[in-house]
Amino acid sequence: MRNSTLMILLIIGISSTLIAVSFAQNFTERYLPEGAIARFGKGYISDFVYSPDGTQIAVASTIGIWLHDAVTGKALNLLTGDKYEVHSVNFSPDGKTLAGGSYDATIVLWDVGTGHPKRTLTEHTAGVRSVAFSPDGRTLASGGFDETIRFWDVDTGALLRTVPGHIQSVSTVVFSPNGKILASCGSRDNNVSLWDADTGEFLSMFRGHSDGVVYLAFSPDGSTLASGSRDGTIRLWDTNTGQHLKTVNGFSVAYAPDGRTFASERNDGTIQVWDADTGELFRDFKSPGKDVYAMAYAPDGRIFGSSTGLAIHLWDMESGALLKTISGYGSGVDSVTYSPDGRTLVSSDDIVRIWDVDTRVLLKTLSHKSPVSTVAYSPDGVTLACGTHDNTVLLWHVRTWKKRVILEGHTKAVSTVVFSPKGHLLASGGWDNTIRLWDVHTGALLKTFRDQEGGRSDVVFSPDGTMLASVGADRKIYLWDVFSGELIKNIIPGGNYIYSVAFSPDGATLAAGDDHNEIRICDVATGELLKTIQTQWGTNSLVYSPDGTILASCGTDIYFWDVNTAELIKTITGHSDDVYTLAFSLDWRTLASGSRDSTVILWDLTK
Repeated sequence: MRNSTLMILLIIGISSTLIAVSFAQNFTERYLPEGAIARFGKGYISDFVYSPDGTQIAVASTIGIWLHDAVTGKALNLLTGDKYEVHSVNFSPDGKTLAGGSYDATIVLWDVGTGHPKRTLTEHTAGVRSVAFSPDGRTLASGGFDETIRFWDVDTGALLRTVPGHIQSVSTVVFSPNGKILASCGSRDNNVSLWDADTGEFLSMFRGHSDGVVYLAFSPDGSTLASGSRDGTIRLWDTNTGQHLKTVNGFSVAYAPDGRTFASERNDGTIQVWDADTGELFRDFKSPGKDVYAMAYAPDGRIFGSSTGLAIHLWDMESGALLKTISGYGSGVDSVTYSPDGRTLVSSDDIVRIWDVDTRVLLKTLSHKSPVSTVAYSPDGVTLACGTHDNTVLLWHVRTWKKRVILEGHTKAVSTVVFSPKGHLLASGGWDNTIRLWDVHTGALLKTFRDQEGGRSDVVFSPDGTMLASVGADRKIYLWDVFSGELIKNIIPGGNYIYSVAFSPDGATLAAGDDHNEIRICDVATGELLKTIQTQWGTNSLVYSPDGTILASCGTDIYFWDVNTAELIKTITGHSDDVYTLAFSLDWRTLASGSRDSTVILWDLTK
């Protein structure tokens, strides 16, 4: 059986990633919000767990709970709902029910067979960070940001009892194997607490960590409890006496089903496997990516899973070989841009993803040695520009997807890139308080604009290409002469820090959105404040309609405003977290939105 499993994994090889991504897209389309055409990406991974029989892996993500085949990695289902951002997930002991704890302070109990919700538990007053079933499956324990631990009757959904937990939040709850004890910890609390699982009575506290405790795991026989802390250590405790047994370096922790070993993560992506009796290290392997945020053994102990938040890696515990990667997940989307022909969409979430708009297929990913923060297509569609965290701008040739040139000059991360209307110039804004103007064809640095304070959160060309507008953290709009490099004027619209700025299509006005609740429209020639739009939500991105009559903004959701009356025309909802960026197709028929929930949604504007 073991050999056949490994053979399947090896045969599938590289093609399995593409199968999982395209297969997963079908499920996201089943749960699209109203008005959406497609959703790209599967969200960010917060937690994952094997089913008791080892056939499935449940993944808590920013858009719901994904179910994957544990052997092939295929996506089997997506359990989701309106703004359902899941932080923690756990199977019932019989494998028939999934509990998902969400940032919206709810817990949903799902029927694994049908994919339908059984009931929703709503007594928490802040996000739920951890859920755990008792060994008999009759009780569910949960811990949340409301600093409480709550015990629930699984069959009825009734709240059985509430006990005070840990300072600021309860990060993990876990039942002992015999079901008599519940252990808990808090990320702002250096201690581990033990509770009577039947009565909620406080039993004892383990002290010794010098920083918040984040992870807990009982040994299979219940005699030992492992605690992983932000102080970079894992401590093993005797659960009967409370005695501290040993300390090893690490952060996350997971016990093997047979109890002979436990695994830890060294906070640099290195997974270490320890002898549970002697505390001796006998194997380690390096996970792709810098950090590991979740770990789990398969029920038979032969395969070990680790997650970086962007993927789940499955390892052979006998050899330490990487067997498979379940991919398609990502981090928050900072930037989206359409190709000029509207056939592809590019998004950046540390890496660059190129999507086919019609087929919804991920065509290609581009990566750099440091995260990519912003992307822009040239007007002729030949070049893609990417701003990075290592202070460079990358220019890619779109036909071959080869790097054409690397533009160097910024001394801090690049936050925005934008092409001039004719496409021969590229402006880049960075956190070094400069804007740099580049010749797209030669890569030469033409000018550096240095007078602005507070970094660069947005830079845009005027429609005629003669001016640049930039904003930062100093509550001013800077207008620059592109040809001379001189500062033309400052516009001070008032209000809070400005996050985004947009020229009207005729270039006569500028809209500026702040981090609080207002969008201000100013006259470019005079600097006069013409109009204020009350949003009640922060504004991360702004864009005008082609005729200049409508202004779109995003924050918690997506909003369309009548520019003349300052009235709200329409609100679009569907992302489970804040919307960071917007891009309209050139024909104004579709809108792409990128979100902190790590997905891109494509919206139909014709309906």
